[in-house]
Amino acid sequence: MLLGLPGRTLEAASGRAWLAAARDRPAEPLLGRGEGGPQASGRSGRRRRSPGRPVGPGEHPQPVPLTYMIISRDVMLIAAVFYVRYRTLPTPRTLAKYFNPCYATARLKPTFISKVNTAVQLILVAASLAAPVFNYADSIYLQILWCFTAFTTAASAYSYYHYGRKTVQVIKD
Repeated sequence: MLLGLPGRTLEAASGRAWLAAARDRPAEPLLGRGEGGPQASGRSGRRRRSPGRPVGPGEHPQPVPLTYMIISRDVMLIAAVFYVRYRTLPTPRTLAKYFNPCYATARLKPTFISKVNTAVQLILVAASLAAPVFNYADSIYLQILWCFTAFTTAASAYSYYHYGRKTVQVIKD
């Protein structure tokens, strides 16, 4: 049996050659008639994703600024924990004492909004991973979830800034 690909004819038994030929062919036939070509959306040069087409390489099911916002908040919290650990460690401060998990100097209590933010972020990750599979990557509900996640992330960062001293309990031995 012969399979016809653009410019090639392969036997069905040679599966690897068929996959290589499918990988090497141009993307326009996969997008459908009238969608391919040089009509890029805006100045970025990326093609506009039509509804119903799955998310491809280089396209993000989650906005990049939201990802940066979440990671920045976590990095700031980690830096604050390192600072609290340094300030609560009795002298002489050594690296062995600093990184010893058995030597506790402070107890951290997460705020309520931080717990809500963690739950919302987990829901966002699950929804973003499922979006291309279930074909709702352009859904307004997913975009609302992005906005809600950004709001809870900002509120959580502010709560740690505003109530910082109340969330840390120094342990006295």
